[in-house]
Amino acid sequence: MAIAKLMNVRIVFPRMWTPFDDGGKYTCAFLIEKDSQAYAAFMSAVKEAWTAGRQKFGAQSFCENPTLAQVYNRAYVKVDGGLDSRGNPVPEYYAGCIGFNGNSTKPIPVIDVTGAPVSEGDQRVYDGQRAHVSLDILATCRDNNPCIGRYIRSVMILSGGERIDTGRGGFVSAQDEWASEIQPGADAFGDIAPF
Repeated sequence: MAIAKLMNVRIVFPRMWTPFDDGGKYTCAFLIEKDSQAYAAFMSAVKEAWTAGRQKFGAQSFCENPTLAQVYNRAYVKVDGGLDSRGNPVPEYYAGCIGFNGNSTKPIPVIDVTGAPVSEGDQRVYDGQRAHVSLDILATCRDNNPCIGRYIRSVMILSGGERIDTGRGGFVSAQDEWASEIQPGADAFGDIAPF
């Protein structure tokens, strides 16, 4: 196992406080620019985990000199211009980046730059937000197929990061969306007919 501290990456689909699925996994996707120190740190940790996997599971599962495509495939990394696991084109916001999901079996500790906890619903957490991320990178073998697991240890939310429209809403504030309809001082529910 290797620990990867990835600095100044972008987060997408942050589900770090409430389980994403029936399996109880907390998850977040990460975008890392290919020319960044975070990319080098990620690839170094993957190489370390790959070497450990080779020692644990043998050369038939983890070959000695994997190609970049093999590493990406085993670490479930998506790249711009590629296809996702369902055969769909990878979204445009991946341009110049690699992307992958990380998960945890428990709520993920999230703090801001002051060290204060960040909770679910905090408006500072959005698709495209910049963050520092700590991951456990671990070689595993499922049904004789080598895999590189990415397990989230913690996240530090930074300021900034251009919002990414992932097609799931939340791209504008409600106040901006309804600015022409807002009536300061109005009785919020006074004119609504009863059921």
